[in-house]
Amino acid sequence: MKLSSGIQRKKLTKKQNSIVVSNEYPQYLRAGAGTGKTEVLVRKIVNILEQDASVSLSNFAIITFTNKASDEMKQRISGLLYSNWVKSKDKRYVSELDAINMADISTIHSFCERLLRRFGLQIDIAPNFSVKSFKRESNEIVSRLVAEQYGNAILEPISSGALVRSIMLLLNDNGNRGITISEELLKNLLIPVDNNSYWNEFKKLFLNLYCRAEQEIERKKAEMNVLSPNDLIKYAARLLSNDYVAKKVSDKFRYVFIDEFQDTNSDQFELVKLLIDNGVKIFLVGDDKQSIYAFRGADVQNSQDMHSMIKHINRKRSNEYLDENFRSTPEVIKVINEIFSSKFNYNGQQLNFPKEPLDIPRGKGKTGISPLSIKFEKSVTEIVQDIIASTKINGRLAEYGDIAVLCRRNYDLDKISKELKEAGVPTYVVGGKGFYRAKEIVDVYKVLNAAVNTDIACRNELVFTDFNCSTDKLTGLVDEIAQILRSETVEDTLIHLYEKSRIFDYYRAGKNYQAISNLLKLKDIARGLIDRDNTQPLQFVEYLATMISTNQEEDEAEIPEVDRRSGVVTLYSIHKAKGLSFPIVVIPNCDSKLNRPITKPKIIFDSRAEKPAIGFDSEMFSDELPPDAEYLRMYEGNIAEQLEEEIRVFYVACTRAKYQIILSCDNKQDKVQQTVYYRDYASVIRWLLEMDNGAFVRKHIN
Repeated sequence: MKLSSGIQRKKLTKKQNSIVVSNEYPQYLRAGAGTGKTEVLVRKIVNILEQDASVSLSNFAIITFTNKASDEMKQRISGLLYSNWVKSKDKRYVSELDAINMADISTIHSFCERLLRRFGLQIDIAPNFSVKSFKRESNEIVSRLVAEQYGNAILEPISSGALVRSIMLLLNDNGNRGITISEELLKNLLIPVDNNSYWNEFKKLFLNLYCRAEQEIERKKAEMNVLSPNDLIKYAARLLSNDYVAKKVSDKFRYVFIDEFQDTNSDQFELVKLLIDNGVKIFLVGDDKQSIYAFRGADVQNSQDMHSMIKHINRKRSNEYLDENFRSTPEVIKVINEIFSSKFNYNGQQLNFPKEPLDIPRGKGKTGISPLSIKFEKSVTEIVQDIIASTKINGRLAEYGDIAVLCRRNYDLDKISKELKEAGVPTYVVGGKGFYRAKEIVDVYKVLNAAVNTDIACRNELVFTDFNCSTDKLTGLVDEIAQILRSETVEDTLIHLYEKSRIFDYYRAGKNYQAISNLLKLKDIARGLIDRDNTQPLQFVEYLATMISTNQEEDEAEIPEVDRRSGVVTLYSIHKAKGLSFPIVVIPNCDSKLNRPITKPKIIFDSRAEKPAIGFDSEMFSDELPPDAEYLRMYEGNIAEQLEEEIRVFYVACTRAKYQIILSCDNKQDKVQQTVYYRDYASVIRWLLEMDNGAFVRKHIN
């Protein structure tokens, strides 16, 4: 296949190349997992630069989902520009390379912030605004408004704290989703529901408080010249409704490329619609099957509506779809297609999931590795040990670095990480919140506490620390630490402790790179506390005790790439693993119930329905209250929506695997099998057990 100049570095498929050279806008490229969508996006940008001398990178806005993705995008565009310059020596590539760091390649929030700082005065926003969450100030406003209502008979069974939390919950959810309660929407929400007298009256009061709170919060933010992150997108969309600004923006940005568009809220949808209306050439990339950020306000319906709108504009039956998966082996692709072409049911209802199989590119050969393995009553530690002992990848035994464990919940990340570390398995956690629960952090506290506390019990605790293993002179070292704490900073104290105890050598010998990185992060935290609050050593010991005892959540430190290459099992939340790939993927807790009470929403608010409605879980307020009939009506549909996202989360996890997917269940097979008879039970393994009356699972048990 002959490609245009500058995109010959790597051969594209016919379909990929047709997208790269297409001049049709707006365009929504639907790209399945592992289909090379980022490569296509980068090549399309460079192809435009090559074909139109009047266009430069300064005429593009390239919007990614995360800052890390923005950095990667810059590197890939730079790499392709440099490669083309080496071949052609065209000076234009040099000028674009010089401009790459000034190019608008960023997240949606950064893009909108720049628009508002430049044009915000057009909608009465001063350009020197600050960006902050504003949750504390919002909570104070809501608390004051709620306090004014007490004495109202409707609120007699409800505590003020519960009412404040419920209003804050809806404010946060609607902010994330990009939803504003207009007068028309409010009128529909207040239509009484039959046989629901208490909740009809409560909703009048609640929505009145909600709207007053929202107005006061906006007024306060305007006084303080503050915008929340969600405001950036909301006001940028409002900004583009201004004809002067729309003309300026469309003159500046002739092209806007947006990745991961399936995870979009209503404000982002409106922003893109306005850009299209003003003649900007829009290129979107997304995959509805990978829409997994509802907790951040994303709604897959926005993506589907954008599909429909662009099809209507272009008068086409469908949008482009990339389906050739270059990430996984043919065997893995076949298993993924088999799983996700099946029916997913809940309580007699079929759940929605697009039936769009991945295609296998020509020339992909077999590897001989079992693509799917289902385990019952086997720990992740045992599974990892089995992989290391017997699994071969391309003729070599698998190593720790080949394995990624993808968890649905952060709690599972911390639990499994602890088990692996106790078994001596080198482990790296990405997206876990167990920094202050990590043994090495607790051990540092024990050493510092023993240094400032003469209690013999504190000294006895040192026997169980890793420092007792790394040095045979711990008692003397603790005495040294006691002296240093009186005259030096905490950072200096920690440096002395790490060096004299040789703790890094001890951890490196055991390939415990996570512990090394966590200890370095603790040192950085100590330095930050000193710089910010002038925290003294004794105060730091108290601070550390508080953070540990209250189970404060904090990300574990990132392990340097050089240590990761040495071989560690990597643990990710499935959300953090999106966009990545791994030779072997282990997905634990596949028998966990997905529709547990903890996932039950406190408030259900459907603003899209023909009859918009809001419902409240009465248990959020009081056991004495009758159920809200509107909540009960909407609840089953809400469960179905949650479970449809769980299918998408499972799809994302499976499509990270190159050679093998391992699904792990905590319970025995016969106990798990019984869940098939529970209509209201949903789990990953339950869905798989329903395939071919259990034949699919039986085929892959080993």
